[in-house]
Amino acid sequence: MARGKLVNAGEAVGVIAAQSIGEPGTQLTMRTFHIGGAASRAAAASQVEAKSNGTARFSSQMRYVANNKGELVVIGRSCEVVIHDDIGRERERHKVPYGAILLVQDGMAIKAGQTLATWDPHTRPMITEHAGMVKFENMEEGVTVAKQTDDVTGLSALVVIDGKRRSSSASKLLRPTVKLLDENGVEICIPGTSTPVSMAFPVGAVITVREGQEIGKGDVLARIPQASSKTRDITGGLPRVAELFEARVPKDAGMLAEITGTVSFGKETKGKQRLIITDVDGVAYETLISKEKQFWYMTVKW
Repeated sequence: MARGKLVNAGEAVGVIAAQSIGEPGTQLTMRTFHIGGAASRAAAASQVEAKSNGTARFSSQMRYVANNKGELVVIGRSCEVVIHDDIGRERERHKVPYGAILLVQDGMAIKAGQTLATWDPHTRPMITEHAGMVKFENMEEGVTVAKQTDDVTGLSALVVIDGKRRSSSASKLLRPTVKLLDENGVEICIPGTSTPVSMAFPVGAVITVREGQEIGKGDVLARIPQASSKTRDITGGLPRVAELFEARVPKDAGMLAEITGTVSFGKETKGKQRLIITDVDGVAYETLISKEKQFWYMTVKW
């Protein structure tokens, strides 16, 4: 019902159920859901291609590092590849996710159908921006991590256990973390700060590195499996529509920053991580975030 105009108080802004929904609308009203009707399944995208000839340009938010193979790995969150024509007009704009491999460079001439970037649609990677030797903390098998064997490849890997399922109360506060050491065994710090490079693994992360391993910029530390697409019908989306109008608290809700500034971390409290955002005037905003959440920003300005 969007018309691109201002709305008045009391004006309808959405429709939950109508004749086009029909029988599933009754399920929504009665809150009794069952499978039926036409099913659909969407394939996950794994790459993006240019639709026209032109010049590739990176957006101002684009951040990437070159790994040991010379590949450009995206480490930013709101990155885009923009295609301009011969006279500088913007023709296309494509979003590239975190961890994607860029197949073009800024200012490169491209042709229609050329692949701009590729990524794994089934996992979300954790990428390191620094090189060094891996050092684990709170990595205790059977307590914070568990060894899991792939039925297809037969290879085993460590998977982070949910803290709520741990037996002792002390172990529930532990969170597996990786730090990087230089050739002298000293912890590597974020450039321009005295804060050591540290990345905490979220629940369910499959760790792909081992203790003492030498890694470079752009290497993958862990992969977080994504929920696979399932065959669903229209009834599966009706409860989600109802949530929009009933202001329910969604599952695994994300947290947005309330101010713009520099991100830093304070002392842990009650098993939660203290996140501090300091604005340009020096005013700090603090909030406590559960350790099960994955942080999208480290100690940086944004």
